[in-house]
Amino acid sequence: MISPNNRDGLQIFSLNIRSLRANFNLLHLYLDKDNLMYDVIMLTETWIGEGELGYYQIPGYSSYISSRIDKRSGGTVIYIKNELIINNVKYYNEECNAVQLTVKHNNKNITLVSVYRDCGHGIPAFLKVRYYIK
Repeated sequence: MISPNNRDGLQIFSLNIRSLRANFNLLHLYLDKDNLMYDVIMLTETWIGEGELGYYQIPGYSSYISSRIDKRSGGTVIYIKNELIINNVKYYNEECNAVQLTVKHNNKNITLVSVYRDCGHGIPAFLKVRYYIK
């Protein structure tokens, strides 16, 4: 595994957290363990509403959330280091949850997408997301 402290590239951490509320402290322990400094942290199955995101901030990062409206499960959040330039943020909250944003890194625009599809929604619903977030 490449160390996230190697600053040559954009360092991304992605995890199905299965409840940010229940596992936020464990996430912090993992990130603090070796002073890991990822540029981007992408979490799925956050199980929180947009109004709760303020309770789950990571110092030095901005956060972007797409949460489920009809159930407690689902949702996705992207944390981006504050020094990165972000533009073109898009949210999708229908059959799936998605956050798309563009990060400027090493003079390149990099588009990142975090998507969560509930197993109750079929593959066609999931594929519909790609048309929305182009």
